[in-house]
Order: sequence, then C-alpha cells, then structure tokens
Amino acid sequence: MSEDLFNKKIKEKFEDYTPPVRDDVWDKLKNNTPKPVFWTWWHQYALPLYALLSTGAIIFLLSKNYFTKNTAQVAENQVSVASATIPDSIFIYKKDTVFIEKITYLNSEKKQNRDESANWKKLYLAVNEKLQSIENQINSNTIGKTQENETEKPKPQLASEIVGISDKNLAENKTKEPAKEEELKELILPDAPPKAKPDSIINQKKQFHWPYTRFGIAQEADLLGGLSIGAMIETFLFKNLSVGVGGLVTRYKEVEYENPRDFNLSTGKVFEELFASGLPATYDQISDIKIKTTFFELPVGVNLYFPLHKNLKLKMYYGSHFDIKTFQSVKVETYKDEEETYTVFQNQREKSGFHNLVFGTGIQYQKNRFSLQITPTYIYNFKEVDYLKTGGKFRLNTQLYYRIK
Repeated sequence: MSEDLFNKKIKEKFEDYTPPVRDDVWDKLKNNTPKPVFWTWWHQYALPLYALLSTGAIIFLLSKNYFTKNTAQVAENQVSVASATIPDSIFIYKKDTVFIEKITYLNSEKKQNRDESANWKKLYLAVNEKLQSIENQINSNTIGKTQENETEKPKPQLASEIVGISDKNLAENKTKEPAKEEELKELILPDAPPKAKPDSIINQKKQFHWPYTRFGIAQEADLLGGLSIGAMIETFLFKNLSVGVGGLVTRYKEVEYENPRDFNLSTGKVFEELFASGLPATYDQISDIKIKTTFFELPVGVNLYFPLHKNLKLKMYYGSHFDIKTFQSVKVETYKDEEETYTVFQNQREKSGFHNLVFGTGIQYQKNRFSLQITPTYIYNFKEVDYLKTGGKFRLNTQLYYRIK
C-alpha cells in the first residue's frame, strides 16, 4: 500500500471518529485568547481615568461658581462706592394734591353749636324778610294813619309769624337729626377683632415638613446584554444634594460553554463542584452548558446636581449596588452509557453583599413635576464572586421621576 493511500485511509478513519466542529466553538474560545494591549489598558486604567475626569469637572464647576460670585460681589461694591462719591442731588419740593373722597360727620358739641348758629341766622333772615314785606304792605294800604299806629298794629301778627317760622325751622331740624344719626351709625367702623395672645402662638405645635422627595422608575442596560429594571426613591437633603435608594431586578445574558473545561477556564471555578447539587448522581460526560443569572439588587447612592440651564442640570452619582438574592438557571446535557439526558435546575447562590462601586455622570431635564435622567455609569467589581469577575463595565442608566407635591 502506497503512502498516499495510507494517509487517505487513516484520514477517513479520523473523520469518522471526530465530530464536526460547530461554528460557535471559535466564539467561545475567542474569549480566552489574549486581548489587545488597548483592551488590557482600558480594564486597568478606566476607573482611575474616570475618577480623574469627574474630580476635574467638580473642581472646575465649583471654581467657576466661586469666581462668578466673587465678580458679582466686586461689581456690587464698585457700584456702592461710585454712588457714595456722587455730589448731592438737587431736590425739588412739591406739595401733594389732596383729593377728598369721603366726608364723615361726627356728632360733637362744636357741630351742634354750628347748627344752632346757622338756624338762628336763617331765622333772623326770614324775620327780616317778613318784616320788610309787612312794612311795604302797610305803607301802600294805610296812607292817612300815623306812624305810631302803623307800627303798633302789625306787632301781634308779626310775633305770631315769628313764632310760626321758628317752630317750623325747629321741627325741620328735629326731623333731620335722626337721619344724621342713622348716617353716623352706618359710617362708624366695626370693632377690630381681638389680637391673638402670645401664649397661644407659643403653644402652637411646629409642623414637621417632609423633605423634597420624588419617586420614579429606573432601567439599566450594558453592552454585554444585561438588563435591569425597577423602582427608585430620591430624597433631597439640600437643594442640590440627594440620597437615592431603590430595588432593581437584573438579568444577564445567557452564557454558553461547550464543556466543563471551558467553564473552568472562563470563570476560574470548578463546574462539577459549583453545581454538584443539580447534576445527576452518575454521568460519563457533560456538554452544552447554558447558564442564565438573575439577581435582585439594592442600589444606594448620593446624587450631586449642578445647574446648567433653566431646566437642565449636570448630575454626578456615587454609590454601590448591594446584591440581596441571586438565582442561576442552569441547562446541561449529560451522557450515561451513550444515553443523552437534558437537565434543567435552579441554583441559588449565596448573597455577596457589598462587592462593587458605581460612578456616573449624566444630564437631568426637568419639566413641571417630571424629571428625566440619562446617566452613563461605570461599575467596578473590586471583589470576585461566583458569577462575576473582578473588573469594570459600563452601563447606561435611565430614570424617570415624578414629584408628588
């Protein structure tokens, strides 16, 4: 048998025993290949670079605010100094024009004296007018009589006329007086309400004012397919400083491994030991491992806001995500005596608690009671856990808040 024929035959034998290579094998092995220098540098220095940029931005904004206030103070002092050096102004004095809108009559002794003098004056004029008319009639009717008779005869009549006129004027005055008294009663202002006693003011309880608080929904997504959704509550301690807390349900993208060896190389854990409780008692081979991780986390952080415009603010976030509950859904294929078994089980991991730091810088847009926040964040895992390696990754955080009051 020639050498070429032998190679052909042996190649056919190897092809019969070697299963075909699937397309996704290279994608899984690619994760274990050496990474480029830039990728390694980014994982090592991304967090310090982000911290440096954030610190620089904070220092720049604070210094800008300080210099702006200082410039405004200097300008105000210059205006006050300039106004102090201006010579004395020339004042023009004018008398104010007084308009009488209402006249209030008061029932006093002076008013009564004035009314009596006016009545006597009217009475005197009426008597003089009556005397003059009577004298004219006497002169025209009695030419032949003496002057003494002319003056004696009209006296009784004149006295009666005087008495009638005076009684008439007094009656008119008496009828007018009640009307004036009624007008005076209407013009009198009501008594002022009693003033509150100081003791009642002191005894009043001080009401507790709840700080400015708003509620909202949050959603986070990363470049690896992880997705988080939940609710948040934010309470402001000061005008531009707040504390936020909430609850998020996070689900990572399903991860596939060809066999336990790939899992061990990728995670640094031993698959058979980590998931021994869910695997069959006996098996010959394990393949096609699929793991989906879901956990409930508690985000806690501090928010710092810097006004940029009427409705825009720069937001800086510092905090952490605490893991409360962690669940893993595992799917594997096991072989026993060339019999394939498909196994699915849930594996609850121990809570890791505090294992990461979160930094973010974004923008907030506020309209009436609604506030929309878009914040790119960087999560750095400083502690390795069963389902996460040490290192960092970026997330895009979107939050929509509503203010109740």
